Amino acid sequence: MGKNKAGFRALILETEQSQRKGLALALMDFCSDIKFTGNPQEGLEMLRTIAFDIIITELKFKTADGIEIINHIKQTQPNAAIIVCSAYLTPYVKKRLENMTIQDVFEKPVNLEHLKKRISTLLSG
Repeated sequence: MGKNKAGFRALILETEQSQRKGLALALMDFCSDIKFTGNPQEGLEMLRTIAFDIIITELKFKTADGIEIINHIKQTQPNAAIIVCSAYLTPYVKKRLENMTIQDVFEKPVNLEHLKKRISTLLSG
């Protein structure tokens, strides 16, 4: 991931439009190409055709399991940094995410300043 900041690509998988906008604003300082969708199938299609440096996803979708989506991301884009933002972080879910080597997990509502700091660290390394 050693590109200059303007060259980074990001994908946001988030069902709530207001959350997508906030997350996109947090990424604008770092990424020149930001894709976002609330439809997990559309997100999976993007993952097949575009290489992303960072992927932010939630866990609860009406038509898909967020853990399965993360597994798919890890298989198709092993070099992408993955950040999970969720309001459903039970101890069981946290343990599952720890075992998946996710770069970070944020509980909703997400503190965008903390998220920006984490993104900066991930993309500069």
